[in-house]
Amino acid sequence: KKFYSIVLSLSIGGTMSVFAAWNGDTEIWSKGDGSQNSPFLIENEAQLAHFQATVTAGEAYEGKFFRLAANLDMAGRDFAPIGLYDDYTTSDNPEMVKNSKVFLGTFDGDLHTIDNLSIHPHDTELGGAALFAVSYPQTTIKNLYIGAGSVIEGAAYDNVGAIVGFGSGGTIENCCNMGTVKGGSFCTGGIVGIAEHMSISGCVNKGTVSGHSYSGGIAGQAYDCTVTSCYSTGKIDCPGA
Repeated sequence: KKFYSIVLSLSIGGTMSVFAAWNGDTEIWSKGDGSQNSPFLIENEAQLAHFQATVTAGEAYEGKFFRLAANLDMAGRDFAPIGLYDDYTTSDNPEMVKNSKVFLGTFDGDLHTIDNLSIHPHDTELGGAALFAVSYPQTTIKNLYIGAGSVIEGAAYDNVGAIVGFGSGGTIENCCNMGTVKGGSFCTGGIVGIAEHMSISGCVNKGTVSGHSYSGGIAGQAYDCTVTSCYSTGKIDCPGA
């Protein structure tokens, strides 16, 4: 049996996407080389879906740079989190096994919006539900908006956020959530579900956050983190607190 580690005024930017709403397809990007000066450009919904599929399959893109080049409409279709949280201990081995599938680069939303994002429970045993399931110290996510038509919902044992579910290190800068975030029995936050050893700055939550025991506008729970210049105006519901 695995035991998962659980520690108990921005404005909309960019231009509207010229692409149709997501139809479920995937498509590899064609622009950029992944360097800081020439990041891979995600220009449509199918390319975001390809990014999700490859990270979740184990491609970390360590040290690579991505930039969102348009507003995206995910059409309310079921979309799995980018990556997979699977760090655990066992009764025979108390040392943490790092088995997660994690994006280890920089994702710059360039002040664009991902709207009508629909994330619902995909696994009842794993612990991170958000656009990015998990982050590590090498992960940076910045300048990204989650639109008001989005719903991010986790299973009973998930930590749920709009941007990152289980933040095991990393940096989140200048991100805004306007969607609905629904948690399970663990931590639920407007930006990140649970944050450990992270830097979170310039972030805003305007969406509804509904959790069970640990809920927050920015983070459901934060441990050894720096949180600066952030605020939340969204309704927070936490009946089990």
